[in-house]
Amino acid sequence: ADKTAGNYIRACRAGAVQVGSEWHATGLIVSVDALITGWQPADPANPVADDFAQALALDPELIVFGTGATHRFPSQALMVAIMERGVGFEVMATDAACRTYNVLAAEDRRVVAALL
Repeated sequence: ADKTAGNYIRACRAGAVQVGSEWHATGLIVSVDALITGWQPADPANPVADDFAQALALDPELIVFGTGATHRFPSQALMVAIMERGVGFEVMATDAACRTYNVLAAEDRRVVAALL
């Protein structure tokens, strides 16, 4: 993305993501207008809808959930609970989630990345 304002992910490595010029430990929620550090589902192996309250509060049209080094499917209950709120929910490994977030943010979509 070649944008001059907003939060864009510049790089991703195991356990950290570079937003702008700063590195942040994963456990991060990112939108163009917000950066929330220290986010972590109560049970990262089995996240629930309440774990995404901060991401949902940003009024996204889509949440891109990065599950770490490997893609891990969340429960169907989580996916349904978020989609019932009218929010799309995509799940992928964190590096793919970072790339996807940047593309959608550059298209001026209301996207939020929740990254483990």
